[in-house]
Amino acid sequence: MDTFNPQSLALPKSSISSVISFERKTPPRHRAGEKFLKGPIPYAWLSRASELQGKTLHVGLAIWFLAGVTNSRTVKLPQLILGDFSVNRHCKYRALKWLEEANLITVKTEAGCATVITLLDVTMPKQD
Repeated sequence: MDTFNPQSLALPKSSISSVISFERKTPPRHRAGEKFLKGPIPYAWLSRASELQGKTLHVGLAIWFLAGVTNSRTVKLPQLILGDFSVNRHCKYRALKWLEEANLITVKTEAGCATVITLLDVTMPKQD
């Protein structure tokens, strides 16, 4: 009778964990053809947007995504893009209002057309 054990050919568990847990020193990158968020995004803009309620930061990131894709600070914001961020049209309108009140964007709406948004420059207040 043959006493061959296939487990005897397996790598030791300590070797397997070092191969599986290989970590890069750089941040993760998108793969070819995948969408990505282009930066830099001003820290002051993100900080102020993160203080606002609801899904406002989600909408802000969608705006920055479109600005990166078009290489323009003025973009049209279709609902299709916001669906990727789990934002419905009611959340969109509230978030745009809050972003505009916080002086992060300007908004132009026209019936039957996509909303046109312009990103504004923001500076951090000086701390004492």
